[in-house]
Amino acid sequence: MPYQKILELVEAKELDIATVDLAKITTDFINYVQNLENKVEPHVLADFISIAAKLMLIKSKSLLPSLTLTEDEEEDIKELETRLQLYQQYRGADKYISQLWQNNNISASRSYLLACPLEQRQVFHTPDKLTSNHLLITIKSLALEVQKLFPDKEKIKIKVVSLKDKIGEVVNRLQKANQHKFSQLVDQSQKGDVVATFLAILHLLKDQVVDIDQPKPFEEITINKI
Repeated sequence: MPYQKILELVEAKELDIATVDLAKITTDFINYVQNLENKVEPHVLADFISIAAKLMLIKSKSLLPSLTLTEDEEEDIKELETRLQLYQQYRGADKYISQLWQNNNISASRSYLLACPLEQRQVFHTPDKLTSNHLLITIKSLALEVQKLFPDKEKIKIKVVSLKDKIGEVVNRLQKANQHKFSQLVDQSQKGDVVATFLAILHLLKDQVVDIDQPKPFEEITINKI
């Protein structure tokens, strides 16, 4: 297995399964693959060559940081790291399971299922003391846990502000008084109204309907009718 060999090389040099460290074992892995020719089946050799190609890509990137990789190449590198990490975890579990099997330490969900035909083992068997009340309590408990994943959504009322209406509103206000402060034209509690009013004033400024004055940044804006 190519993954097993990579782990052997990584662990021998006390490295981590990361892109930087995988680049350090590329040469050793390629040398190992070269010695495999005519010693393994072609399909096995093909797997080793495929992994070697990915390691060469990692090595090239480490030597040439400016090298740009495609999305597929980046994905291949991430996939290799993930597969190696998973293989490392399962390899330890495999040894433990093998030891249990050799010691005849075998577990089964129901002892009588061992004597049943295979098709009967696929049927759900309830415990002897299980009652409908137990099922009801369990289902209710499960429903509560699922509900935590989907909290109640608050209903939010969104007020739609029309820019055209806001322009007309500003014009009407300026007809009654030639000068207004920006804060006098807006509802400060409604962000949408503040934005719509500001856009309306910019529109009127562009059309030379109004003139604005702001002595200093962040100070109050004064709107004057032209």
